[in-house]
Amino acid sequence: MVDEAVKRIIEKALRETVPDLLRQVLQEREGIDSTVPIDDGYLTTAEAADWARVNPATVRQWVNKGHLTRHRAGREFRVSKTELRAFLKCQTSEPQSLDADEIANEIVKSL
Repeated sequence: MVDEAVKRIIEKALRETVPDLLRQVLQEREGIDSTVPIDDGYLTTAEAADWARVNPATVRQWVNKGHLTRHRAGREFRVSKTELRAFLKCQTSEPQSLDADEIANEIVKSL
């Protein structure tokens, strides 16, 4: 009986404190990501493809569809690293539509 009561007390304490701790960690992580120095360099199609781990034709499609801006450099065109990074982040971060509170709540629900 005592063990069950202790278990309920611990479970209640965890459910009350873990969301706040998770929220804090997630917000700190977001802050670290936003302080990454911006590298405004430009990449050739081949460099961008290599960096994004896709085929160069895919990078050209992204440009043709308007996802990335074309910057001419003589006969070649280049894409901005910053723009490519932002585009890829939008493509790969499906769960980021949730804010820190929602993520913390989802984790606590799974306990």
